Amino acid sequence: MEKKILNYRIIIEPEKYADGSTVYVAYCPTLGISDYGDSIDEVLKSIKDGIELAVESLAKNHEDVPVD
Repeated sequence: MEKKILNYRIIIEPEKYADGSTVYVAYCPTLGISDYGDSIDEVLKSIKDGIELAVESLAKNHEDVPVD
């Protein structure tokens, strides 16, 4: 099985709620996925898991895996 390391650009933006709390939203434009978390570390871990799942799903379905 061939293994390849892929790097994806992730954009993280803070978002304020009406109650004053802040969440962080992470986007991976290349794969079209996003996620959120209460901290930057939390959202990075979450979006990395999402990227891994998206790439695995594309590979499993024999679809092209986009690269940045």
